[in-house]
Amino acid sequence: MRVVTSSAFSLLTLTPLVDGFRKLYSKINVHLTLAERHIDLVEDGYYVGIVTAFMVSSTALVERPVGLNALVPVATPAFIAQHGLSAAPADLQNMSTVALPNDIRSSSWHFRHKLGSSDQVNLTPVYSVNSALMVLLATLRDMGFSILPEGIVANDIKDGTLVRLLPDYAVNDPEMKVSIVYPGRQYLPAKTHFFIDYALERLTREINSAGLKPDEIFRQQQAAFAPSSASSSSASVTATAH
Repeated sequence: MRVVTSSAFSLLTLTPLVDGFRKLYSKINVHLTLAERHIDLVEDGYYVGIVTAFMVSSTALVERPVGLNALVPVATPAFIAQHGLSAAPADLQNMSTVALPNDIRSSSWHFRHKLGSSDQVNLTPVYSVNSALMVLLATLRDMGFSILPEGIVANDIKDGTLVRLLPDYAVNDPEMKVSIVYPGRQYLPAKTHFFIDYALERLTREINSAGLKPDEIFRQQQAAFAPSSASSSSASVTATAH
């Protein structure tokens, strides 16, 4: 069974997912592909996709929401010692950044302060590569700061290898949405149903550590980024992987 997923997911999440599924269904072989590009699930021959919002756009797919893969700006302590600690999103424009290329992720970023103000910044990376894991490795080499899914940097933040920048701000990005998608055919192979049910239950539990259901999380996120009723200010301030 061919499954495609974003490399933005932590390998510490994906490996136990496949291992747990194989322990339940040992006769089903899994071929997992990591990708960052836009994919056509049917044309590319995948049974299931575990994807973020930008990766698929076909209306012929069934989408099952899993949760939100929050994005956070991070840098190493050494990088911060050399370039200083950013106090506002506009400060990021004066720092070297490592990022996914523009054809995968826009260079425009929207931040929302916990008190309600919003900022938009445009960042020009000194190094871009179409793999979130490669972006992480470059960040760990002090090449620049990056904005990455929380799932793949959580352990580095916990042990002090990376520091979260702008802790009073949240990144407002629709691409944080994570879904399981599959072709909208009336009859799916049994193995596809087995994997979808298993992955949905496990990933929903792991990604949504607060224990909220996906629809509750999306409502909560929408509310968090809705325009504040109070007055708020707004400022505008290549390697290849399959």
